[in-house]
Amino acid sequence: MSESQPYLPPPPPEPAAKRTNWKTLLGWLVLVAMFIAFYQLFSTPSPSGAPPAAPAPRPTPWLSYVLWGAVLVALAWFVSFVRASNRSAELFRRGAELMSLRKFVEAEAVYVEGRARYRFFSSLRATFDHNIGVCALYRCEFDRAVELLEQARSVIGPWTAVLRYAASSQLALVHSLRGDVDAAARLLAEAESRGAERDRSALYLPRAIIACRKGEHEQVSVDLEGRWQDLETTQTGTAMRALRLLRAYALAHLGPRGAGQVEQLIAPLRPSEPGEFAHFAAAWPEMAAFLQAHGL
Repeated sequence: MSESQPYLPPPPPEPAAKRTNWKTLLGWLVLVAMFIAFYQLFSTPSPSGAPPAAPAPRPTPWLSYVLWGAVLVALAWFVSFVRASNRSAELFRRGAELMSLRKFVEAEAVYVEGRARYRFFSSLRATFDHNIGVCALYRCEFDRAVELLEQARSVIGPWTAVLRYAASSQLALVHSLRGDVDAAARLLAEAESRGAERDRSALYLPRAIIACRKGEHEQVSVDLEGRWQDLETTQTGTAMRALRLLRAYALAHLGPRGAGQVEQLIAPLRPSEPGEFAHFAAAWPEMAAFLQAHGL
């Protein structure tokens, strides 16, 4: 993808209820089974030619009321969740548009509104937490980003596997940027295990930062050079600009043999938008010096 396209951070997870998977089907099967069981339990046996048997003990009225009430409550919650997910889609869309314009304060306000409005649905609330955390990341509020992303990562419930994977990958990015290499590597491994059957494109950036932080500049240079053509077809323009920066940074640490390619890689990054790479420099002095030396 073109590196000159408008700024676009990693897309936030979609509202969970829009996905139909085996858990959704299982939920419907459970509901059908409950209805059949209740029908068999409370229906009157049809007459037959057999001698009348002693009447089966009937459940007490309060028990039947409790069981039917539980079914109705479950159905009402499920319908409310689906409606809330559909309505929240507009807030996710507005927030993503604002983030594409680097209006992170305004985008966060939209997500905060959504979190308050749908606070009773854990998966929606956690998705808004994730997106607020991403806004905090690009505003260089790393501690706050970690707190919010950890909340999203710890959510338990149906339709949250993608959210936990996204939160783990973003946490790996935050920790790598602020220099906590061990935590970043642990979260990266967690994201890789959770994303075994998912798109792993979001993991290239934290993996490269971790290697740079550990001084493995030659490995970063070789890995990115070998994958470059594939990356250009799978990454967003913004992600490619960040990877181009990291590739140039790694080459700059290889001495004279890499110095000649640094400017060639840096040139397409100019002019950069104000603050575009601020989150790279906030807690990484060597990267801050590199950005300043190359006018970024």
